[in-house]
Amino acid sequence: MIHELHEELNQLEGVLPGLDELAQRYGLSERVMNDEFKREYGQSIFAYISDRRLSAAYAALQHKQIALKVIADQLGYADVSHFSNAFFKRFGCRPGSLRRKQQGMI
Repeated sequence: MIHELHEELNQLEGVLPGLDELAQRYGLSERVMNDEFKREYGQSIFAYISDRRLSAAYAALQHKQIALKVIADQLGYADVSHFSNAFFKRFGCRPGSLRRKQQGMI
């Protein structure tokens, strides 16, 4: 069941369902579902989703000329500042700085 959840999370894009919705769908409590996921994959569901979204953003910034707002929207962030803060915490630089560096502007 946790492997099915993992596969579903890998297929989702944009705004993701909440833990409560996922737990109900898989017939588990939020805590049990999260604990089992962490035991199997080494991180909580939230951390896994966040890591995947930010990795996708990093790749998009390196290879595409998409506006930061569009990337943030596609990945389900409420706004660009939330996206930028999460990106900074994960990679140690702002998404705009990474883009400028990739374009040789820094």
